[in-house]
Amino acid sequence: MPSIILAYRGDPAAANGARWLRRLYDFKRFERPVLGVEGFRSGQVLLEYIGVEPIYFDDERSRLFDSIIFLSRHSGRSREPRLTVHVPGNPGEQALMGGKPYELGLADPGRVKRALQALAEEAERLGLRDWHVSMEATHHGPTSLKSPVTFVEIGSSEDEWVDLKAGMALARAAWAAAQGRGEGRVGVGFGGDHYCTRLTEAVLSCGIALGHVLPRYQLKNIRFEIVESAFERTGRGCSLGVIDWKGLKGRDKRLLLQLLGELKVEILKV
Repeated sequence: MPSIILAYRGDPAAANGARWLRRLYDFKRFERPVLGVEGFRSGQVLLEYIGVEPIYFDDERSRLFDSIIFLSRHSGRSREPRLTVHVPGNPGEQALMGGKPYELGLADPGRVKRALQALAEEAERLGLRDWHVSMEATHHGPTSLKSPVTFVEIGSSEDEWVDLKAGMALARAAWAAAQGRGEGRVGVGFGGDHYCTRLTEAVLSCGIALGHVLPRYQLKNIRFEIVESAFERTGRGCSLGVIDWKGLKGRDKRLLLQLLGELKVEILKV
């Protein structure tokens, strides 16, 4: 099945990346878009514009695709320049930004890794030295799509969303993820901050590929069912828990080790 890249026209970062995709990869207009309101095609990859914010997107026809990649803006209080990649999901009771409470989206860790690698490569090539490149923890919707979802984002303010070099990096990362998967043992990440500092380093250097990431702030009242779901929704026989060991307090370490022990998964501390 083909991959599809989706962009919401009302999102300046998504529009920026989509323009670069059409320029770089010879996308031709596709007269019958599947999920969006306007479509383009390059080989086996579709690019479509959607009429709703990605976090609220839902369509049963999503099952027709091997992978769904959203171009998106990232907003942050620090307003630091960032290029990020993550998968969607709501590990807790709140679902203020789309999706359902206590539900995680399907993840494709190999495509997450490939997008992250491409962002790092492009940031270096384009001279974006002041930009932070990282994964993000699992957050927001959509959580119910029928195919694995990857978000590739530009942050953290209006200036960065329309930056041309960042748009090119976003486009190349989305294209790389649409083309295939990065190599690595598949795992679920735990601990650390929202931007997965140590886990990002591990993915880029240690031969692993992470889908869902549950950071320290989500582990305080975590349910066993959510940890179990993180492995199930990461897929591909995922049985490795990768822990940012220094990024957790003692109580949280003990709770997490107990939960992972019940699941009988292998543990890697980074």
